[in-house]
Amino acid sequence: MCVGSFNWFSASRDDWNARYDTSLIYRGTNLNAEIDIIKSCLQQHLLQS
Repeated sequence: MCVGSFNWFSASRDDWNARYDTSLIYRGTNLNAEIDIIKSCLQQHLLQS
């Protein structure tokens, strides 16, 4: 599972961190709980929109 952000469109273009992006890669067999949490958070966000 890869978790990251893509914020280039709204990021400042002049600062030292302009167009800076990070991602984390999770590996292993115990990711189901983490995936369920992420899905739940996304679902809540959709319901609030």
